[in-house]
Amino acid sequence: MDTLLIVLPAPRHPLVDGRVMLWLAALCRRYSNVDVANPCGDSCDANRNAAIAEALAREPYVRHFFFLDSDTVPPPDAVERLLALRAPVACGVTPIRRRGARFWNIRADAPGDWWPRDVPLPARPFPVRHVGGTTVLVERGVLDHLGYPWFFREYVDQPVEDLEYVKRSGDVFFSDRVHACGYRILCDPSVRCHHYKVTDLLDDDDLSSVGPAAAGPASSPARCDPPGEFERLCREIESLSRV
Repeated sequence: MDTLLIVLPAPRHPLVDGRVMLWLAALCRRYSNVDVANPCGDSCDANRNAAIAEALAREPYVRHFFFLDSDTVPPPDAVERLLALRAPVACGVTPIRRRGARFWNIRADAPGDWWPRDVPLPARPFPVRHVGGTTVLVERGVLDHLGYPWFFREYVDQPVEDLEYVKRSGDVFFSDRVHACGYRILCDPSVRCHHYKVTDLLDDDDLSSVGPAAAGPASSPARCDPPGEFERLCREIESLSRV
């Protein structure tokens, strides 16, 4: 039976958001041919590489790899929707922040910045040049073709004035190699993921209106989610699991 391998790298302290675990549990309940690799270490790039190398060497039935971060929750049917694209590499979009600005984790062209959140995304799937390393579905043959290392972070020889040490992230390195080997990355903009940092970056549109006067007393505890968000997600995933 062809198998889908979920690659979920974690730092040395293997903390995975509980909502990610619920999403994985729902997927595994729907399909018996889903395995999860959860390599732990100091580098997400090294963790991904270890999981890929292990699967290519010892798990011949793995036909697709789905890369997921430990703080990212895709839509419940993200895997099905990306598989339906029938693309060698397919991805959704995840909100990120760079120096206070809001972006999606995709680049349409290179070089260039990540896709600004205030710029509308296309209505239909479209090719992208770069994608961050989460909610990315890759066919086995692509990884076979690329060869090791699949993810690798490059650093500058001399840091510039803004102390930017990274020349090319592991995600960008992977995307560049995909294109260099003749493949393309197809993005489905409707597959929008929650990205749980201090706040859920998918739902941070109203955060700009929260200033010192609106934030409440300094002693008030901060919530990571809107009230009832975790319970709502549990109900949504549980209902999907019963379908």
